[in-house]
Amino acid sequence: MNNEAMRPTLIVDADDTLWENNIYYEQCIAAFVQAMVDLGFGREEAERTVDAVERERIPQVGYAPEEFARSLVITYQRLCQSHDRPVEDEVSDTVLGIGQAVIGYPIVLLDGVAETLARLSGHCRLLLLTKGDRKVQESKLARSGLGRFFDGVHIVPEKDAKVIRALLIRYGLEAEQTWMVGNSPR
Repeated sequence: MNNEAMRPTLIVDADDTLWENNIYYEQCIAAFVQAMVDLGFGREEAERTVDAVERERIPQVGYAPEEFARSLVITYQRLCQSHDRPVEDEVSDTVLGIGQAVIGYPIVLLDGVAETLARLSGHCRLLLLTKGDRKVQESKLARSGLGRFFDGVHIVPEKDAKVIRALLIRYGLEAEQTWMVGNSPR
């Protein structure tokens, strides 16, 4: 076994591990729900419906921010349909704008991330493994300035055991020397 295979490896998530992400989606959902309440729909119904639409659509369209915005429009349409109300183009446009706020938001690194990666990169192999839309994730990584710390960057539609096994094989890693770091490791 070579020394490189024995070197500890950290497989690091990106969103909400290196930088803020989910908070922007939560802010958009809160603004959307409030807009629906202002239109006379129930808060809980709006929250349940947006959650259901997201669960339905993510397996089909992935995590692209544009699709998140479309999910909000679809949610508005479903609410209108369930209450026998017409869908108003102006409201649809407003809802789309609410959802598009997640596109290109400023990257805010979590406290200590850059310093920690700088220290770890001298002692560990660092691999970035994140899920989502390739262009979006590449843009976030570029804007973060953290790409230089990683020995490999992997953007996948979903993270699962098969993806992890493939990384172990690709890099010749020993499972005993490899750890996942993130807010949703599996």
